[in-house]
Amino acid sequence: MTVAAGRQVFAEGDHGDSFYGVAAGAGEVCRSQRVVQALRPGDGFGEIALLRRCRRMATVRATAELELRMIESEAFVAVLTGHRPSARAADTHITGLLEGEAQPAVAKPR
Repeated sequence: MTVAAGRQVFAEGDHGDSFYGVAAGAGEVCRSQRVVQALRPGDGFGEIALLRRCRRMATVRATAELELRMIESEAFVAVLTGHRPSARAADTHITGLLEGEAQPAVAKPR
């Protein structure tokens, strides 16, 4: 999926149906209209809505043309929850994100 600069990938409150990985370009994650994270190649986003079965908790938009790889919800959840250690790690990660203590999923070392 390619998203033009300035366009949204999804909006806070939307239904979550996919996990996204940034292949190229740049984006930003905003909560309550405040930028909380920059996105660059290697970063991933969208996992909270899929694993917690809730609405999107943030808006994601492209700040430069953004090339994304998508994994649909069913496949993403099956992979992460099909192995207990992975399921526990995912839950710990999501809890950390919600509490502001974790980095984005699939983040490359900075």
